[in-house]
Amino acid sequence: MKESIPNLLTIFRVLLTLVAIALVPFSPIHFYEWLLVIFILAAATDNLDGYLARRWRVESDFGKIFDPLADKVLTFIFLVILYSTGTIPAVIILLLIVRDLVVDSVRAVGAAQGKVVQAIMTAKIKTVLLFVLIIAALSSLTLGAGNAVQPLVMPLAIAALLFSYVSAAQYGVVFWQHYRIVKSSEKKSSAQ
Repeated sequence: MKESIPNLLTIFRVLLTLVAIALVPFSPIHFYEWLLVIFILAAATDNLDGYLARRWRVESDFGKIFDPLADKVLTFIFLVILYSTGTIPAVIILLLIVRDLVVDSVRAVGAAQGKVVQAIMTAKIKTVLLFVLIIAALSSLTLGAGNAVQPLVMPLAIAALLFSYVSAAQYGVVFWQHYRIVKSSEKKSSAQ
């Protein structure tokens, strides 16, 4: 049972994201407050599932693949929701989403070839920055115009974007090296 708790927390994060999606068409009173609470709870499960998996030594391929995927689903949905508010510039939102789609596609191809890559440090920093950015943007919307949080949103967005593309470049190097090794071994096999 203990070994499945981190994976269940990952699944719970996805379910919380679905709850946020379900709220969008209704835009209930205190909409941004609800989204803020949902997002903070989901972000807490991200930290907790990884911590428990390492502490209990129950890290799994499921967690290595689906934990970052659950993070992407969570951040994509909240970035799309925030897009309509104009709190974060649209170009930054699009660049963040495109980066994640490309990196995750490459990671999926690598995983299909048996190369499962855990999240690298710059990608973890990017995720933390994205989470802080989304919390700041939702807090700013909750507090209303002229609040003290609003000036933090743009610097956080730029920092998240910077770490996104630094980590993408690092993943690119890892997968290029893997690709070269695979191609080299294929050539050796065909020559024999």
